[in-house]
Amino acid sequence: MKKITFIIGLSLMTIISYSQDIFKKSYLHYTDKVEVEGTNSSWTASGYHIASGDKISIVANGFVKYNSNINYCNPTGLGVLGKSSYVSEDFPQVALLGKIGESGTPFLVGEEITFDANVSGELFLIVNEYIFSDNDGEFVAFIFKNEVSDNTSSTMTTESINSFVIYPNPSQNLINIDFEDFGRKATVLEVFDVQGKKLYYNDVLLTKITIDISDFPVGTYIAKLKDNDGIIMGTSRFIKN
Repeated sequence: MKKITFIIGLSLMTIISYSQDIFKKSYLHYTDKVEVEGTNSSWTASGYHIASGDKISIVANGFVKYNSNINYCNPTGLGVLGKSSYVSEDFPQVALLGKIGESGTPFLVGEEITFDANVSGELFLIVNEYIFSDNDGEFVAFIFKNEVSDNTSSTMTTESINSFVIYPNPSQNLINIDFEDFGRKATVLEVFDVQGKKLYYNDVLLTKITIDISDFPVGTYIAKLKDNDGIIMGTSRFIKN
């Protein structure tokens, strides 16, 4: 049976503006990789130790074939909550979940999550499933050691996760999204709610677009910009009020 792995990046993030709730640059240094097997009903130990007080960001990419009908899902899950037979009924089916320490409380990782750790322990990961034997697929996963810097002239080899501008924020009806800094490399824009449900998907043809969010429920949303390979280039959050 093939191994199923999510692409994972761990980094200390500097949140510059809480009022806008968007990310500035964070620098990720490759240290190791972790494999999360979709056929494994046990939690996978990442080998990465989180200390209480760390500001942690987990970024995940990839797709999992979750049944014999060749249905695939990304780390955000299916958009419907799991049942009592799943690893957790509080989060979407087939989503990527995490916990800190063997007895830790599960949380939704999805494609990205940022949080302040209030406990210490090893990071564990699992697919929110109940039948694992019919899963299939394979992805390469990476864990990144934390480095925080605003110095873009650093001689160290780095990758960066950037924010883009969303305004007005909060908004009731229309939002404008400006990702001119990404040039023409960005190809897809997606919007998710905090449960990982995808509410918007569109190809990116311009560097500034307007989205009607009047039908969105009140709440916080995550916008993600991806390139042709499905790699996340940037992420920002906005509030519908």
